[in-house]
Amino acid sequence: MTKTGKIKAGNSNKYTDKSRNSYAQFELLFLILFISVLLLDQLTKHLVRTYITSPVDIGLFTIVYTTNTGIAFSMLQNFPLIPAIVAILVILLIFINRKSLLLDNLISIGFGLIAAGATGNLVDRFAFSRVTDFIDFHFWPVFNVADSALTVGAIFLIIYFWKKQK
Repeated sequence: MTKTGKIKAGNSNKYTDKSRNSYAQFELLFLILFISVLLLDQLTKHLVRTYITSPVDIGLFTIVYTTNTGIAFSMLQNFPLIPAIVAILVILLIFINRKSLLLDNLISIGFGLIAAGATGNLVDRFAFSRVTDFIDFHFWPVFNVADSALTVGAIFLIIYFWKKQK
């Protein structure tokens, strides 16, 4: 092992004890976020499908029950299989490569949110053939918790790579 804690060539262990502990921390953060956001997404969608029959104005936004077969901004409405395939690929790539991806808190948060958002909307696509949306700010397309997780996760990754460039 070198002074920097890296393992010399020829050693079969990929991680040192210190980097293994850091990875375990990042993976725990990733998994907690993934499970929490996925459960919140599915719970809120279930509540909307079950109880919202007409719009509920709560001031800043309105809760409505709407669905779509496409992706953001109603794109790909006529091609519902494409978003499902893309979501499956994103989820698989994140989970298969997470040991090399989870290097930092920002990355763990970003990929945890993206994986949860993609999975949440994918569950809807398989269970209902469409995604449930319900948050309506009146000046933006209606969205859901999974959509928010995807967006915020992407922002975290942008921040990470922007900071890394400096």
